[in-house]
Amino acid sequence: MFFTIPLNNYIYLQIVKNTYTNKMKKHVNLIISGKVQHVGFRFMAMQAAYKYGVFGYARNKNNGNIMIEAEGDEDNVNNFIEWCKIGPMGSTIKEIEMEEGEMQDYKAFDVKGSGHKH
Repeated sequence: MFFTIPLNNYIYLQIVKNTYTNKMKKHVNLIISGKVQHVGFRFMAMQAAYKYGVFGYARNKNNGNIMIEAEGDEDNVNNFIEWCKIGPMGSTIKEIEMEEGEMQDYKAFDVKGSGHKH
């Protein structure tokens, strides 16, 4: 049963917000291989991440793969992974390696170049 407690609006809104955002969180590390560089994959992944409410980053690996760290509500991350299985037009996904990891509390989704993980 849901009922309103006569508190000031800020406290009431915080209670409602916390109720709806207290979902299972998930963090995944993805290595995507195939034709995934020079096709806009990282930038389209960023758009998909914002569409699904997922945070983290995408970067090129020196071997031609893409590495993505993604986290957020479990359902949103799962939807993002499904997008990654298809990728943007012009890409061809050969394989996706996935492992779950520790939450990093990312606040945005970034596109990074090649190089070392910071």
